[in-house]
Amino acid sequence: MTKCKYFMNNICYSPYAIKTFGEPSSEPVNNNFCLTDKHSECKYYVETSFEKESTELYEAIGLKTTVDFYTVIHMIPCDQTSNCPFYKLSVINEEKQYCISQCIVSDRYLTKTGIRKCISNWKDCPFYKIGLEITS
Repeated sequence: MTKCKYFMNNICYSPYAIKTFGEPSSEPVNNNFCLTDKHSECKYYVETSFEKESTELYEAIGLKTTVDFYTVIHMIPCDQTSNCPFYKLSVINEEKQYCISQCIVSDRYLTKTGIRKCISNWKDCPFYKIGLEITS
């Protein structure tokens, strides 16, 4: 079973949902679609190219297009914090509280799924261990 690529933390991040509601919203969330193989049947699901999808999402939340990160896979709510000393959270839209997170050791932006590990299992992360070696 696959879940919808726009579904995270009971919020829909679909470009169409953002255009409809003005921001990512729980309003269109329907577990009969979002958490099943039928997610593409949802009226808020948009099948587009990755580049076009990112551009639409940037425009919907009022950001200029960038090549550094892709909002579709990197944008998170700003309350996604970690105790890892090498986890950096940067606000990309203060009004709507959208952030991106970065691993300072690997110098990479973290994906939505990768962030979960940084929040709950950061002490087991190989980059954390490398970071400790570098900074000690």
